Amino acid sequence: MTVKKQTVYIYFHADLDGVTSAFLMKKVLEADGYNPEYGGYLKYDASVKENWREYPFKRPFVIIDFQYHPDALGYIDHHETHKVDCDLSGLKYCIFDKTAKACTSLVLRLAEERGVKLSRVRRFVRQSEIVDSADYAGYGIDPMEYILPEKGFLRVTRAIEEDSAIIDTILDDLESMKWADRFDWRLEAVARQRDVKKIIADLKPRVRKSLAEFKTVSRVVGQTVIFDFHGQEYFRYLPAVVYPQSKYWFGLIDQEDSCSIKLNFNPWFKGVAKNTYDMGAIAKEYGGGGHEDVGAIPILEGYDKAAKVFTEIITKLHLT
Repeated sequence: MTVKKQTVYIYFHADLDGVTSAFLMKKVLEADGYNPEYGGYLKYDASVKENWREYPFKRPFVIIDFQYHPDALGYIDHHETHKVDCDLSGLKYCIFDKTAKACTSLVLRLAEERGVKLSRVRRFVRQSEIVDSADYAGYGIDPMEYILPEKGFLRVTRAIEEDSAIIDTILDDLESMKWADRFDWRLEAVARQRDVKKIIADLKPRVRKSLAEFKTVSRVVGQTVIFDFHGQEYFRYLPAVVYPQSKYWFGLIDQEDSCSIKLNFNPWFKGVAKNTYDMGAIAKEYGGGGHEDVGAIPILEGYDKAAKVFTEIITKLHLT
């Protein structure tokens, strides 16, 4: 008689690290005798932020690269601002390590601790770490190569950022490309798929337009770029292209149906790298989160509210 395997659902952040970590976590759960399925990707939008405790998870579930939920069977994360005070020792799958560059490395650690072999994944994990830690300068990747990439893993990263609806297709591709799995060439193979190629091709004229507009609305205070890009299309790392010598960026941008305040340390900064600001801590004061070098504050109440918060932050930091 065949014993029916219990289904466990995987929920994950809608970015490259979340997607790649979910893919690896599925393999861990399969090795442990479960029937894992992707529950879906998570974003910091109104439905999540305001109703997190009542979020309609399929159960049982694990959460990867996102904030903790008390009903989760497992929790894997590395964001300092997601750290919780409650006891997580009772969770079957749990690793929280703020020093990790990405959640993929934590899933790999979890697999090794449980004796699960994930075949060749070192390249896959390293690519996720490069993106999630923004260690582009360390690997010789310049800002424009990120915005309009040629490398396969960056093309997949940008495709997810541009259209999160492609995530399901990417996960299907990762599952089906056994040859790429064998040679640890997964993201390069996914980048060759038609949907990803189309998204990247459509970027070029839009990026040129945004670069020209960004120069007219941004300003520099000391080593910090300040910008309100409301009503314009923003691409991550535009400030590094226009102001390569800058150290910090504080900006207000449109994000889907709301606004967001972005706080960044310039990954390409070549001077003394010691941070004056803890971006994640600043963001957390206003309901956002992140790391020391990167923070984000989703503003759900519209532009006027976002502009008020943004002005308060830069005034408090003497950046007016």
